[in-house]
This record gives sequence, C-alpha cells and structure tokens, in this order.
Amino acid sequence: FDILVGLPIPWTINILMAISGEGVPHVGISSPFLFFYVVLLLFMVFLTICSIHFLGWRLNRRLGAIMAALYGLFLAVALTTEFMRPHWLMWGKTGGIVDPCG
Repeated sequence: FDILVGLPIPWTINILMAISGEGVPHVGISSPFLFFYVVLLLFMVFLTICSIHFLGWRLNRRLGAIMAALYGLFLAVALTTEFMRPHWLMWGKTGGIVDPCG
C-alpha cells in the first residue's frame, strides 16, 4: 500500500504544484544520518531473510511476531537516532548530506 499509494500520490501532487509554480521543484534530503539509515535498512533486510529462512520459509504467527518486532526495532532505532542526534553517526565533513539542487 505504501509503495503503490503512499509514495506516488504525494510526489505527483508536488510535481503538479511545481509545474504550476506553487510547489518546490525538488525535495532535499537534510538528514545527516542518511548513510546510517541505508546500512540499517540493509541490516533489517538481512534479518528478515534470515528469520524467514530459519522458520522454514513458511508464514505463521511466529514469523508475523518476528516481523512486527523487527519493525518496532527499526522504528525505535530510527526515532532515537533522529531525536538524540549522536554525532558519531553523522556522515561527511559538515555532518550532513549536501543538497545538489540548492
């Protein structure tokens, strides 16, 4: 649902507003933790595949509980990172990603 509706609708609205002159022509990414989030997501994909493998490639309640726990873990780590803003996780010389559009 998120990929089919949650992403394209807001992007389409933004593009249409930019064409009409009311919107922003680009969306800048301003989190200095972008590299950390990519690594975290890849790690979560690895854990997801491992959990599916170890449960015999069958969808059951235990796997559902593991998926919910992994999602909760991801949210906890991502929100803690954004709110606590640890400097040792910041990437780059300026502590952030430079927006090439602006």
